[in-house]
Amino acid sequence: GSPLPLTALVREMMSTLRADGFGQDDHSALARYYAKLSGTRIGK
Repeated sequence: GSPLPLTALVREMMSTLRADGFGQDDHSALARYYAKLSGTRIGK
């Protein structure tokens, strides 16, 4: 197989989101991941 570094990174991000209780969300939840990293909030 080919190395897929971006796929591995996205899998890691999704794993973090599942651990934070967002496992039911789709890939749009990646915005939450970046918000958490930057210390910002999404929404109200």
